[in-house]
Amino acid sequence: MQVRTRRRVASPRRAALAMFVTTGLLVGCGASLSREARYTGPVTPARGACPAADPNRPAGGTLTVQGDRVGFAPDDGALVIQGTIAPDGTVTARRDESGANGRPYQMSLQAKQQGDSVTGTFTTPRCRYNVALTRVRTPVFEGVLQ
Repeated sequence: MQVRTRRRVASPRRAALAMFVTTGLLVGCGASLSREARYTGPVTPARGACPAADPNRPAGGTLTVQGDRVGFAPDDGALVIQGTIAPDGTVTARRDESGANGRPYQMSLQAKQQGDSVTGTFTTPRCRYNVALTRVRTPVFEGVLQ
């Protein structure tokens, strides 16, 4: 017994709709990918009770950008300070915690992204740090995430 199968030929209307949707998705993804980046670099003491010999001071930091949202890890650890990046490159992030003594412990990042660098200050109640981060480029994604 032979079973006949019916071949469906895509109508020009369906093909055009599929191409329109696919193109829209690719353009939308391209727009969001263009604002994704990672920056790393030194976090150095500038002012306050933050001696260079302090083992708890951050030595380096990482800033991750996704769209208009940022996450800053001041010591490349588990602590991440969430914030935003404006179209002009202004970075603002803040995290409010309670210290061991129950007092508020606010951490903030005020910085500016220009080209492949982000510079600014990271502030805690005890210390102010200078931040100088450089964009990390991944060869696999060069040209896609610019």
